[in-house]
Amino acid sequence: MVEGEQASGHKILSMLEALSASAQPQRLGELAERTGMTKPTVHRILGVLTSAGWAVQREGGFYGLGPRARALGGIDAGWGDVVDRAIHALADATNQTVHVAALADGEALYTHKASAPNAFIMRSRVGLRMPSHSTGVGKAMLSTLPDARVVELLTARGMASRTPATITDLDEFLGELGTIRSLGYAVDREENEQNVRCIALPLDVGPNGPAGLSLSSITFLTPEAELMAMLPRLRETAAVVAKALS
Repeated sequence: MVEGEQASGHKILSMLEALSASAQPQRLGELAERTGMTKPTVHRILGVLTSAGWAVQREGGFYGLGPRARALGGIDAGWGDVVDRAIHALADATNQTVHVAALADGEALYTHKASAPNAFIMRSRVGLRMPSHSTGVGKAMLSTLPDARVVELLTARGMASRTPATITDLDEFLGELGTIRSLGYAVDREENEQNVRCIALPLDVGPNGPAGLSLSSITFLTPEAELMAMLPRLRETAAVVAKALS
């Protein structure tokens, strides 16, 4: 590693340490004081960490640890085991695939995954980022935000068509979010990937959110009515996962 790269690496590590030094989100000025860096340098590093999911920007110009950092830290903190046990139990009970995700820079970032032994293999993986407007878990997470914030995120990210069923009109999507808020859950009807249907719930994890939990099925193996019948079990698991991640 050349000298410049080594210095940048140290700054990034120092920023992660500063973010983890307080349980509460911190202002940019506070982080500059903790790290001894200039505010422009702190802003640049936070931009890199935020876009990668290692940091998150809160309302009012505050910053905290992002979903990737929290997921990694959770392994040592103990809640990683709690989440894994809960979602594997759900996967085994339903014979489906389960994902936990966090909203990172407007995208759905998978932080946990569990598949039943006999479940159809899905290409998703922990660390994968997917569009929030086309995934069930992404829609569930966006439903927890004010419409103005959703518009801001989707305008910046765009609403690319993933399948013929993808909602690409912003006004129609806001209407979809209204339905999700009313029902308390989201459904992805082959909007992100053909032959894949999901139901998803937002997770109440306080300042660590938005986060979500989803159950994914193959349309030609599991009818929609059968998947929807699994909603009570999904809610039970969501309560356990949300408590662990809060």
